[in-house]
Amino acid sequence: MYDLNGDGVNEVFGGKDSLWWAHSNNLTNRQYLFPLESDSVFIGFERPDIKIFLDSAYFVVYNTAGIPDSLSLEEWENHQKRVFVSINGIKDSISLEEINSKWTEKTFDYIAGIDIDLDASLDMLALSSDGFLYCLNSDFILMAGFPLDIQLQPPILSRDLLDDSHPEIVGKSADSTSLYVFNYQGRIQYQFASRKDDELVAVENIDEKNSILTRFSIYQLENSTETKGNEWAFEHGDWGRGRTVSLNYSVDFSGENLLTRAYCYPNPIRNNSGTLRVESVNAEKIEVRLYDLAGYFVDTFTKDSFTSENQISEWGWDVSDVESGVYFANVTVVNGEKSETTILKIAVIQ
Repeated sequence: MYDLNGDGVNEVFGGKDSLWWAHSNNLTNRQYLFPLESDSVFIGFERPDIKIFLDSAYFVVYNTAGIPDSLSLEEWENHQKRVFVSINGIKDSISLEEINSKWTEKTFDYIAGIDIDLDASLDMLALSSDGFLYCLNSDFILMAGFPLDIQLQPPILSRDLLDDSHPEIVGKSADSTSLYVFNYQGRIQYQFASRKDDELVAVENIDEKNSILTRFSIYQLENSTETKGNEWAFEHGDWGRGRTVSLNYSVDFSGENLLTRAYCYPNPIRNNSGTLRVESVNAEKIEVRLYDLAGYFVDTFTKDSFTSENQISEWGWDVSDVESGVYFANVTVVNGEKSETTILKIAVIQ
């Protein structure tokens, strides 16, 4: 789907035995173009011409400027395992291999990119081999609300669909019977019954409505919203399969609280190890000092941070040599002369 002639109305392509196109405001008036003998078809264009490719020896990819490139099979397989990001013109990328090397206890097969917490930094939607969706920040730390407890299948798509500023996440259940819309914290917003052969295709603006496109259906939600490039609208990011998220905005954190929240999980700690987690904004230094119930010092964890974004810091606390009881964590977050503090109560059960 794309507005080929720039008239403000998207053209929709489809087909089974033959390829057709129609204006999105008149889908019944179809123009047939091309007999189909393969399920692997890619449609590209260089105005004013439409080009049709059958993926075989090479794979066509369009960059964000609409310039095509032909990839070999090996290059295409590597391309599918990477997400590219452009933040105000500064380009970078994250690979599936990098995530799997960090998360050694899990294997991820599919990744998509999105700025889920709106800090002008790329986050990753990573689908594990057993179908559970993880959302990781740029340091590959798990975001709050994830992993989801519903098994999904690729593709995973994301954009602001409900006009609430944050992007929603769209995915189809692993058994293909439901289509889900989750908010940025992993909570279900909508669940639609779905045919098993109705594949998820795109999230797009159609007729000024935020829409979910599947093979056979269009689900229209709130009035269209401007994403400023923060979207993963197709299986490979965009219509051109470029796998690129372009974040065309910046964020001012000057008025934000330094400390968002802090907690320990699990709490109580029962199996010799817990994790201390601090979520902060624009912090320069984070310190966690642990004391027992009598006020004696137990341990300390610190981190210096220089990224102006939403920050997540985690430390593993080995309590194998710690007695059962109640402990307190004094959490301090500092930026220049400004600091914020909170106290956590943690139970250890041996």
